[in-house]
Amino acid sequence: MLTRYRTIPRLIPAASAGLSGSTHRGDIYRALLEGIALEQAICTNQAERATGVEFYELVRTLVCEPAGMVDTAFLRSDELPGRAALGYVSVDGLRTNVLHLPVRGNGDGGVYSTASDLSALWAALFAGRVVSPAQLAEMVRPRSDWPEESRRYGLGFHLHPTGDGVFLEGHDTGVSFASVHQPTSLITYTVISNWSEGAWPIIRLLSDWLSD
Repeated sequence: MLTRYRTIPRLIPAASAGLSGSTHRGDIYRALLEGIALEQAICTNQAERATGVEFYELVRTLVCEPAGMVDTAFLRSDELPGRAALGYVSVDGLRTNVLHLPVRGNGDGGVYSTASDLSALWAALFAGRVVSPAQLAEMVRPRSDWPEESRRYGLGFHLHPTGDGVFLEGHDTGVSFASVHQPTSLITYTVISNWSEGAWPIIRLLSDWLSD
């Protein structure tokens, strides 16, 4: 997850103000994150205007239901069900991330899910139940390369640098997550942690063992 604002009208002027032409590394990184959030806010807003349906309902009906993702939703952090994990600021403390993130996520992140639901998503996605095979082919077609991080990018997905592996990642205060699907080998693995750095050692180990 990225740092988010609660509403699109608040996000747009805040993000625009952050793009001030500064060359300081911290400012550039912050502007990059705000730019991503702004892009997602615009896309979310356009989807809602085009359909007349709230973003959360669109995700539920167009993605979660077709994929059978029964435990995935944009929950409010101030009314979490008992089965929802709390995110912790540090590995050895009890302070949670509830004051570090917006009450409810949006298009740039913040959904609650499970490893089982992510497996269901990959199966449904590659079976044509979420988008058409032609649309999926465009989404996983490499558009750019980042050799320093051993990955390429499609549309909404990270891609293996040489193979057909497709993966998603998320990270913020009290959250780290990665889910990988290898269509040829039919191997899928997901690691979800309620600490910012918890997922990465396990995902690296699995990648070394199972990479195509």
